[in-house]
Amino acid sequence: MRLEQPAPATGQLERRRSARGGGVMSLRRQFILLLVTFSVVFAAMGGWGTWVIVEADLEAEMDDKLQQVTGTAARVGFSTSGLAALRPGDEELRTYTS
Repeated sequence: MRLEQPAPATGQLERRRSARGGGVMSLRRQFILLLVTFSVVFAAMGGWGTWVIVEADLEAEMDDKLQQVTGTAARVGFSTSGLAALRPGDEELRTYTS
């Protein structure tokens, strides 16, 4: 005796096929797209907010460290005229990089 499985309803089968191949996204894909979009926006806003908060403190800390380095260099005998002549924007000059 052979058991036969019932055939799926033709209308239901056609709806599944058209949902997969058509322009309609499944609920799962919509949820994943929403989750990824939310995560990217949240991470970008968090990064931007963090940068706004710490930018001034980072610049002040870098200025302090630069003054310490130039002071130490002057104490050990480096020419202070070359170091003191450096200004913001001189990063591409040979004096700065050598």
